[in-house]
Amino acid sequence: MHTRLISALVATAALAAGHAHAFGELPPASADAAAPTARLADVRAEAVRAQRAGAIVTGEAGVPEQPAAAAGRSRAEVRADAQKPARSAQLQQAQMPLL
Repeated sequence: MHTRLISALVATAALAAGHAHAFGELPPASADAAAPTARLADVRAEAVRAQRAGAIVTGEAGVPEQPAAAAGRSRAEVRADAQKPARSAQLQQAQMPLL
């Protein structure tokens, strides 16, 4: 019975020594590595500057992003143009003779 107890203690000691050796080889933790050096606002501002300078490619690869075109027509004009085909289809359907 003492043999099992001694074997268990030796195995536990060997296991603990192995863990201590493995953890002892890790580099010491640095407090500076955990603290971020840049604030979120700084990072965002740098990203905007890089995008404006053309250093960041967005969209499809190799296709530069096009700036939005200035609106030359009002919403009502665009809507009227979009509804023209539907109106003409309704008129054509109304003019067809019934069979």
